[in-house]
Amino acid sequence: MKPIKLTMSAFGPYQETEVIDFRELKEHHLFLITGPTGAGKTSIFDGICYALYGETSGTDRPEKSIRCQSASSEVLTEVEFTFQLKGKEYTVHRRPKQERRKKSGEGMTEAPGEATLHLPKEERPITGITDVTGKITSLLGLELSQFRQIMMIPQGEFRKLLVAPSNERTEILKRIFKTHLYSDLQRKFKEKSRDLEKKMEQKVLQRKNELLKLAYDPGASWGEEVHQELQKDDLNIDRIIVLVSTSLQADTETLINFQKIKEEEEQKQRKLYEERQKAVDNNQKLKDLEVLEKELKQLEEQKETIKKKEEDLEKIQKAEKVEPKRRYYLERNKGVEKKQKGIIEEKEALETLKKELETLEQEKKEVTSEFYTKDLENLKKEASKLEEYQTVLKEVKGINGEYKEADKRQKKALEELRAIKDQLEKYKKDMEANQKVMEKYKGAEKELYEKERERSALKQLITLLQKTEKSMINLSKLEEDVKTKASAFEKLEELWEKANHNWNEKRRRYHLNQAAYLAKKLELGKPCPVCGSEDHPVPAEFSEKACSIEEVDQAEAIANDRAVAKNNAQMALETAKTRKISEEEVVESYYVELTKMLETDRDILSDDVGLSKEITVISQIKEEQEREEEFLNQAIKQLKKDHKTYEEAEKKKEDLHKELTALTEQEEKAKEKVQNEENIVNQLETRRETMLKNIPQELREEEALTNREEQVASVLKEKETRKDKILENYQKKHDEKTTMTASINTGEKTLKDLREHLDYEKKLYEKALNEQHITEEEYLNYEMEIPQKKGIEKELKDYHDALGNKKAAIVQQKSGIKDFEMAKIEVLDQRIEDSKEALRKLQDEMDIIKQRKLSNKTVIDNVEKLNKDMEKEEKAFKTLGHISDVISGNNEMKMPFERFILRSYLRDVLTAANLRFTSMTNGRYRLKLADSVEDRRTSGGLDLEVFDRYTGLPRSVKTLSGGESFKASLSMALGLAEVVQSHAGGIMLDTVFIDEGFGTLDQESLDSAINCLIDLQDAGRLVGIISHVEELKERIQAQLLVQGDESGSWTKFRVN
Repeated sequence: MKPIKLTMSAFGPYQETEVIDFRELKEHHLFLITGPTGAGKTSIFDGICYALYGETSGTDRPEKSIRCQSASSEVLTEVEFTFQLKGKEYTVHRRPKQERRKKSGEGMTEAPGEATLHLPKEERPITGITDVTGKITSLLGLELSQFRQIMMIPQGEFRKLLVAPSNERTEILKRIFKTHLYSDLQRKFKEKSRDLEKKMEQKVLQRKNELLKLAYDPGASWGEEVHQELQKDDLNIDRIIVLVSTSLQADTETLINFQKIKEEEEQKQRKLYEERQKAVDNNQKLKDLEVLEKELKQLEEQKETIKKKEEDLEKIQKAEKVEPKRRYYLERNKGVEKKQKGIIEEKEALETLKKELETLEQEKKEVTSEFYTKDLENLKKEASKLEEYQTVLKEVKGINGEYKEADKRQKKALEELRAIKDQLEKYKKDMEANQKVMEKYKGAEKELYEKERERSALKQLITLLQKTEKSMINLSKLEEDVKTKASAFEKLEELWEKANHNWNEKRRRYHLNQAAYLAKKLELGKPCPVCGSEDHPVPAEFSEKACSIEEVDQAEAIANDRAVAKNNAQMALETAKTRKISEEEVVESYYVELTKMLETDRDILSDDVGLSKEITVISQIKEEQEREEEFLNQAIKQLKKDHKTYEEAEKKKEDLHKELTALTEQEEKAKEKVQNEENIVNQLETRRETMLKNIPQELREEEALTNREEQVASVLKEKETRKDKILENYQKKHDEKTTMTASINTGEKTLKDLREHLDYEKKLYEKALNEQHITEEEYLNYEMEIPQKKGIEKELKDYHDALGNKKAAIVQQKSGIKDFEMAKIEVLDQRIEDSKEALRKLQDEMDIIKQRKLSNKTVIDNVEKLNKDMEKEEKAFKTLGHISDVISGNNEMKMPFERFILRSYLRDVLTAANLRFTSMTNGRYRLKLADSVEDRRTSGGLDLEVFDRYTGLPRSVKTLSGGESFKASLSMALGLAEVVQSHAGGIMLDTVFIDEGFGTLDQESLDSAINCLIDLQDAGRLVGIISHVEELKERIQAQLLVQGDESGSWTKFRVN
């Protein structure tokens, strides 16, 4: 991967948008990044790392701190990085989650994080933070931790691999070479081996549980033998299977005999059921005869009632024949009464109508008179005149609207003219005041420039003082942390020693008393599990206080827990010491810069007075400089206001001049407009007076004219409506009178005809009564029962049919039961029940044997299947357990598989590193793996040593000096990159960045280090170095200059 272009906006110290185009390096592959402390050199690496992975290059720079604090709220923090990989160009763009100004309204809102990766050949871009990071990791073949370790090496990071403890080095190499697969393999083999062992134990238990399910008669000899076998720890499975198989054969023979007995008893039971059914049928026939005779007797008792109903039926039938004649007679009578009543009502209505016609005659004469007709004509003429007035008033109304608008425009034009004159006067006064302001603030710009230069230098000093104070406070905390952790380690070590001693003591007591434990379980008459004797004359006794295996295990667990706690405390103590040393180096570097900026000696700042006093001195200097900065800030703030006031006054002068010219032109136009509107008002007034001349004064108002018009129209409509209604009503009543008179005459003639028909129908009704020989009174008594005639007829028919059927049935039933007597069913039921009970007992015995046979057969089948499964699993367990032991470290080398792989990788890294390290140290040093013989199943096996050719002996890498340590670290970082590239096919590590460290080298070491880096660039790799070493500035021709002030930082390539 080679960088092409990096663009950062509001990122770190870069306030605006900063573009770094690496193509400006041209053919130079080794370049120096230089600039003052805090200018933003490391932020370039942060930008690259953040663009690729969403995190910065150092673990102490969280994402939320990457935004430039002095950046405008309008500028969003974002990074874009273009790079080349395997000849293809990619561009990744990231924007962190941040506060931004709302697009509408005031205030801030949170903008979500974004990420986009543009792929070559117009492929669709990838979006989304997770997806982009995943794709970058896939393309580069490196995760973030690997990238930091081998491509972008921040301050102090690449030294970790050299001096870290073995366990930390193990974790670093695990992340880089992704060996978690091997540790997973170890764990999975161990888990599978443990699972298989548990399965085998479960199946042994399962087999015994299956055998405990065996069923047998308490008195059976084979059952007693099986029971005794199951009490033993070591079961004789084959003997048990033989015994159960014999019992299964015996059960089969018993079932065959029982089945024959059962069939004989069932045959006997079927005959008893047939005999019982025959007896039940005969008894039922005798009962049916008794029921029929009772029912016949009940029918014969109803004869008198039936006879009465037959007489009533005869009279109902006669009444039914008379009923039509009576119905016709009654209908005719109703018609006569109805017609007679209608004629009377019509005569009464005719008299009322005549009186109404007399009244209407008088009203008709009134509305057809000459006076009424003339009054209507006068109203119509007035209505027409009022309509003409209405048209004139509408025209006048339009003129009034125009008049008002013209008058309004005239007044508005006068107001505008007065306003323009007022503005002219105001602007003249403003011009005079503005000129005075310009003269007052004329020299503010020059003074502001001088003050800002002074503040910029002071701000850099305060920033450095703040960093120094923060680091010193942190160093003070780290010193306290080291003391605390040392004290904690001593206490935990003491606790571990006590727990370990307790565990050893309990183990000793447990082993001494094993014989006493066995003696405690001996029983008289039973053999000893050790010697086999059934007599126990002198059983062993406890020599001292007994200790159980559970207590030993508990003591061991406590000792192990405290050992882990002690080791963790020791690791924490070493880490704290390392952090303290690192922080002391940072504080010293800050002191060097402070002595330069304050132009004073190092001793004046510290003077060996102790860390707390030094913090106080630095705080006092910082506070003094901050007060000076505050004074400058106030002065600059006021000067900015003054300068801004001058610029505003200068601009205002131009604006006022333009406004005065425009207002003069507006004044002339306004005067002309006032005169035009006045002429229009006069013309409209004359026209309105002429049109109103012919309209009476009281009707010139629209409301009065409308009211009068509505009044005339209402009276006219009322009179015309009354006349039409009276004439129409009169004619209608007259027609009704004629029609009603004719209707009465016709009705009287019809009534006469109806009466004649009524007399005829009456005679027919009386004749029908005589023919049927019944009186009218008898007819009326049976008239209501005519609808029930069919029901009575059916009832009589059903009675006679039932009587005949019963008599026939009795005769037939008697013929079929001659010489029958009632049988005793209870005796037969008891014999059947005794047979059932015998069969039930027999079936119960058979079911018990069948269930026992089925259950025992299932148990034996399951046991045989378990035996086969256990044979297979035992073979697999032996193989799997051996593999698990080997890869977990129970081997000749005492080394787990994963650590063996890591050691192999580290050996390759050291081989590659020594090619440079030996060269840079003129052949004196060579890095090597330590040959210690500790248990490599723990954290050992990856310790480093340096072989010194001068002494011919190896020693710890921690004994190297600062410069030697830098050379070794640089060699390790470059060797690691080469090994990763060789082992991970497809990874192209064409670039490496190195942040600081060259200041610890002497002249000769610096030359060899530079020659090593030149070899890298000759191989085509791009090497970037951050350093303050002056000689590097002279020897490396391509340089990226990073500068900054209070307004932010910027960069520039300088290539000689």
